[in-house]
Amino acid sequence: MRLPTWLLGSCALALAAETPPTGQLQQRHLTLYQDGFGFVEERYQFSLSDRRQRVRFEGIPAAADPASVVVSLPEGTVLWHSLQPAQATTGEMLLERLRGHSLRFISSDGQQVIEGVLLGIVPPYAVLRTPAGILLLPSPTQYRVLFSGDTVPMAPTASLQALVQMPRAGQASAAVSYLIEGMGWQMRYRLQLAPHGATATLCGSALLENRTEVAFDSTAVSLVAGNVPRLRARPVDWNAPAAMARMAVQESAPEAPAAQKLSGFYRYELSSRIALHPNERLQLPLLPCTAIRLERVYRIESSAMVRGQLSVLQLVRVPNTEEAGLGIPLPAGMLSALVATPERQEFVGETLVPETPVGDTVTLTLGPAFDIKASQQLVEHRELGNNLVEETYQLTVLNGGQEPAAVELSFQLRWDQQNWRITTTTHPYRRLDAQTLAFRLSVGARSQSVLRFTVQSQRPPR
Repeated sequence: MRLPTWLLGSCALALAAETPPTGQLQQRHLTLYQDGFGFVEERYQFSLSDRRQRVRFEGIPAAADPASVVVSLPEGTVLWHSLQPAQATTGEMLLERLRGHSLRFISSDGQQVIEGVLLGIVPPYAVLRTPAGILLLPSPTQYRVLFSGDTVPMAPTASLQALVQMPRAGQASAAVSYLIEGMGWQMRYRLQLAPHGATATLCGSALLENRTEVAFDSTAVSLVAGNVPRLRARPVDWNAPAAMARMAVQESAPEAPAAQKLSGFYRYELSSRIALHPNERLQLPLLPCTAIRLERVYRIESSAMVRGQLSVLQLVRVPNTEEAGLGIPLPAGMLSALVATPERQEFVGETLVPETPVGDTVTLTLGPAFDIKASQQLVEHRELGNNLVEETYQLTVLNGGQEPAAVELSFQLRWDQQNWRITTTTHPYRRLDAQTLAFRLSVGARSQSVLRFTVQSQRPPR
């Protein structure tokens, strides 16, 4: 049955009267945090037929924190705003997200083809603008729909409306901001060690992750380094695989940005806009590959209670100074260590890098040592009377490698060794705290070094 033209016009006017104007997104800025959330700022433009009117903002992601949503106006007042959570996607909801696009509806038998711009959904009709005029298409979800765009907005979105009071009708603008869950970034370092010597190359990149169903296309992005507190934080396990996650590489990666101070934290402003698709990881340069100087040492931690073999860890110390090749704030992140050989690079371990300010030193633990072995024994125990005890310890460090090794030993005394003093020692020591000694040994290649010292202390009276 053909509907009269005047009836179609009335339906279109009623639709326009009931539907508030929709803000058109002009720009979006995304700030990502290492704690697994983001902060979104969006700028919209819209046209008002009245000074006081409701405005709708589409595309607010379901992962947005409702309590964090703020609507602000450069002029005028926001009387209230309301955010309705996203619902399960239906055919009508999907069509509603295609509002304003040119669509082609094809009947199931292929005999009927209708083309037009979708103005809205008034169940059970789709309102289309066609070359012949306004058309109400009944049961639009029974048709196959062809859409000429590159992507279909499948992600569930929340409905945000605001009642605004403006000085005048006409064109206006608004800003919408909110926190979003399921997004963040990680710092990834790569340390390229030389087979020998005290030089290396340190590179750093930012791994951006979007675990939401929202696409951020041509978006300005900032990264904030540091532990930014949140009262309603939802921890994100970045080691857990994201659904359908893929690693993306920008066709033209932005230049590595410089760190900018941000109220006790550091911010990195990416120089160009990026695209971050749903369930995607994107890796970008953040620290240009830099030649640095470092120190290779071995660490042994022992105590007066230990007998026999000791564990030995290999360490790399990197001073965060300009003299050592750095002198920049280093965000916390994961580091992969590699050794360059004439043929290739070999992976030799992973470790964590803590937040390191300028002037501090990064100590990296690269796992147990292979060539350095150590053992400890109590050589002598003597009771000197009046609760005075004297004990002699011996530690033997063997270096089976082809290069000399610097070994640092931390020795913890027992709690009952009070008022202690070192009476004899083969190596100099320093006092770390009330019960801890520190020794440093230099062990030649294919040789061993023996540390022997005697502790005299008072035992508490029984």
